[in-house]
Amino acid sequence: MLRPNIDFGLHSLFALVLSAVAFLSWPSSKPVQLLLLWAALPFLYLNFGSSSLGFYWAIPALPRYITPIYPPLFIAAALAIVNAAKNDRVRRWLAGMATAAMCVVGVYCAITTRGTEYRTGHVRRLKEIAAVTLRDNSHICEFPMADGRRWRQVLQVIAPDRIGCSGATDLRLVPDSNGLPIVKSL
Repeated sequence: MLRPNIDFGLHSLFALVLSAVAFLSWPSSKPVQLLLLWAALPFLYLNFGSSSLGFYWAIPALPRYITPIYPPLFIAAALAIVNAAKNDRVRRWLAGMATAAMCVVGVYCAITTRGTEYRTGHVRRLKEIAAVTLRDNSHICEFPMADGRRWRQVLQVIAPDRIGCSGATDLRLVPDSNGLPIVKSL
């Protein structure tokens, strides 16, 4: 089940609160109801739906799966901000400062966490290995272990010419103590 956690950040909190304000401010507004349904249906499916038609296979609870829910929440939050700030100069200034603070915090968080998720360490290491194999005219011949398939797929994107058993030296990728790929001679 998708639950708010540290991965969702400050923008999620703002979006949820402000979209609730928008819905409570205009409960009979068709556009606001559409935004609510647009967010609620994917959220319910991601929490209780299945990724298989033959049997129940729960969808993994990963932060990236919440992404389709954000656009309608952000639009509803923007409606609430614009409505709150439209008639009063002080409210407009406060809304602008709150929005700017949220944006600054979001950019800061994005910069500080860049390259830390979704196997970016593996990709970084594979790029280094590809550069070394190009320099030494060697090829990666074997991809054993559980991560071998993923490593091969990454290399097919970043260095497809380094895969095969036709170089001066043939190598294989194995995991190190941290699970990152390292090269071993055959």
